[in-house]
Amino acid sequence: MQISRRAHSAREEVDGLHTAMKNRADIEQAKGIIMALRGMNADDAFAVLSEQSQNRNIKVSEIAAAIVDSVAQPGHSDCSSQDIKRRSNCRSDE
Repeated sequence: MQISRRAHSAREEVDGLHTAMKNRADIEQAKGIIMALRGMNADDAFAVLSEQSQNRNIKVSEIAAAIVDSVAQPGHSDCSSQDIKRRSNCRSDE
């Protein structure tokens, strides 16, 4: 029984780490996209993501994923390059 609980706990930890790695990758990619489109540094790009997150009450990782998806699959997201430049209308699918 003890081994089963430890195995379950380890599986949950691994799943959490996978999620964290994906979220971090999305955030870093989104920062790069914002930096390229707006000509700003990494800190300012993260500030744009944070502002969007706070204004829309959506996690930074979800905003970032929407930005990455908009570049990866144009026309399949609510976030266009013009929206990123203006800091508006960038949201994830809820």
